[in-house]
Amino acid sequence: MRIDSKKPQWHRGVRHLRESDPVMRRVVEELGPCRLQVRPPRNPFQALAECIVYQQLTGKAAATIFGRLVALFPGKEFPTARELLATPPEMPDEAVVESLTQVRGIGRWSAEMYLIFRLGRPDVMPVGDLGLKKGVQRAYGLADLPVPEDLERLGEPWRPWRSVATWYFWELLSRS
Repeated sequence: MRIDSKKPQWHRGVRHLRESDPVMRRVVEELGPCRLQVRPPRNPFQALAECIVYQQLTGKAAATIFGRLVALFPGKEFPTARELLATPPEMPDEAVVESLTQVRGIGRWSAEMYLIFRLGRPDVMPVGDLGLKKGVQRAYGLADLPVPEDLERLGEPWRPWRSVATWYFWELLSRS
């Protein structure tokens, strides 16, 4: 599922969260509407150009990414700029994470933030994020911070709106 990042439909996710989990229902009632802001890149070609200019790649990572790009256009040596611009950004979230983390200095957390805040992906749950862990701990009354496996288990009912749930846990912490 992909959300139109110009006009995210977070209200659909909020409804799902309220109906799927009594703890989420309480958190949503306490905090109100989701105000998660998506800031999409100005345009895909510019975003790609910025990545090329601002990232330092190892030769191996650059070759891997370049190979994946060319593979999107079977039978062509290299796509034209027009073809590249026409490529939809609907790569699976895990493929985006895998591609971005090939770049030195970009870890899983950074890639997940890109998915949420730049691409407007609705079902991303950064299980390594301390704010998410603390928010879940507070909302669920847990004695200890949850480990990633616990977050995955707790977050299963939130699918396909885990980005919205994550925002609510961050917001819960910021208001405390």
